[in-house]
Amino acid sequence: MRIIVCLPDPEDREVCTNKITELAAETGAPVTVTRMGLRSSKDLDFHAEELEKADLIFLGIEPGGFDGMAAAAAIRQKGTDIDIVFYTKEKSRVFDAFDVEAIHYLVPGEYSSKRFRNVFEKALARSRKRDKAVIRLSCAGLHKTVPIARIYYFEVSNRILTVHYEGGAFEFYSTMYKVEEKLKDYDFVRIHRSFLVARGFIADIAHSEVTLFNGERLPVGGRYLANLERKS
Repeated sequence: MRIIVCLPDPEDREVCTNKITELAAETGAPVTVTRMGLRSSKDLDFHAEELEKADLIFLGIEPGGFDGMAAAAAIRQKGTDIDIVFYTKEKSRVFDAFDVEAIHYLVPGEYSSKRFRNVFEKALARSRKRDKAVIRLSCAGLHKTVPIARIYYFEVSNRILTVHYEGGAFEFYSTMYKVEEKLKDYDFVRIHRSFLVARGFIADIAHSEVTLFNGERLPVGGRYLANLERKS
């Protein structure tokens, strides 16, 4: 699990990081911790790559200084599916945490070791579930986490990939090979140089095309027909 500790108070950063390290050692969970000292929510743009890869972020709120709530709102606007925990002495913002879908709100000096452990274990469980069940994509500062079970197919055109899934589509830069590698443990089949399809969404297979359950028809490349039949 990849954790970012972004707290304005150096002592809070130290205490929080130490507790995470101790729990990781006790549970044997593979955890990496990155500490950040941001001055404003705008600084998040410089750490977009780190945020994209992270599972959990601890955010602080400093009256008149760093506003972790604004930072959380900026994270959500970018579509980043990272778990958020507020770690702050500022009690007045606790109900605002619901608006940014935080999983907890901890007040230094007022939470028990058991409470912190519960937060850690909850985030760890959610991280493992995400890693197994979703694919994370990003493009031009936007981030998207798509449940693999909802993906119909991937399409590539002029080096841009588009994932088509139940409820929408998302464009991103990558290669079909990299996507295939990410999904090698799932039932996806290459039917054309431009299409990678979820086998479970194929309703009918013909010599030159497949029909999906949503009614879409996709071409089958001659060199991929045998591969498609092997997957049948």
